[in-house]
Amino acid sequence: MADINRSTWERRLVTIPAVAGAWCVLTLGAPVWMPIAVVADAVRRRPLPILRLGAYGIVYLSAEIFAIVSASVLWVASGCGLAVKSAWSQRLHSAAQARWVAWLVAAAGRVLGLRISIAGADLMPPGPVIVLCRHTSLIDTLIPATLAAERGMRVRYVLKSDLLWDPALDLFGHRLPNHFVDRSGSNTAAELRALDALAAGAGTSDAVVIFPEGTRWSPTRQERLVERLRQSDPEAADAASTRRATMPPRTAGTAALLGGNPTADVVILMHSGLEGFTGLSDALRSLPLARPVDVELRRVPRSEVPTDREQLSEWLHREWRQVDEWVANRLDRVGP
Repeated sequence: MADINRSTWERRLVTIPAVAGAWCVLTLGAPVWMPIAVVADAVRRRPLPILRLGAYGIVYLSAEIFAIVSASVLWVASGCGLAVKSAWSQRLHSAAQARWVAWLVAAAGRVLGLRISIAGADLMPPGPVIVLCRHTSLIDTLIPATLAAERGMRVRYVLKSDLLWDPALDLFGHRLPNHFVDRSGSNTAAELRALDALAAGAGTSDAVVIFPEGTRWSPTRQERLVERLRQSDPEAADAASTRRATMPPRTAGTAALLGGNPTADVVILMHSGLEGFTGLSDALRSLPLARPVDVELRRVPRSEVPTDREQLSEWLHREWRQVDEWVANRLDRVGP
């Protein structure tokens, strides 16, 4: 435990000053870089994507600082961490996290042109529910938290450990029920036990969120996956190559969550409209976002979810095939 604590503090001694420094550079340097961005956008004949991205960078870093300050105040208020797991502390941490997420989503609407159209949002409550979410952009990670907060629910995320380099996620992610997955494969059994425990603690106000694809979808990532599978599993490669907008789901994490909470229903969260927003270069081509992000939720009663591991895998792949078809139909209508 001492090694873990030391590595955590060492990481935070890097990330927190880095965020503060980046905020100072972007904010105080705005009178310099903003006119340059406007000229560069004009030369490219684009509707200010560089300026928009830089402005959102200021918002994002401001939200990070808000989270860091909030976490510090709440740590002191909880007796320097002694009562951080108490019910009142958890409520305050959840409220601060919800405000931070709402800030990012609202700013994305004003600055990036994000518009979200949602069907089936009222299917999320009551909990406990296991939310299986499609993943193609960093923005889509905010959607489940937004939906849950608007309906008085709390989220428990399964996230990759790389995101610990985001200090807001690091601080709040460790104090609230979440799990950061080490994807190196060095101790898979321990990771699955942690997911089991994460779901086991979920109650009627909780939604446990996982991204079954394990990574953001993009055409390039899909092509690379298919090429790798050609060497090891040609049949799986053929199946993956027919997908148009999703990666094949991985069963282990979902199975662990379902095993941890035998009463939880499953909510499948599909969305389309962020396909061109997977990275920095994509964002510069896509901004402002031209069309609304369509979101649709579908709730599956637990009685319809198989308990046998092999049958569960087949069920999950069938469900994700429907997600792929849902997205593909929308792309056919409006274009990528």
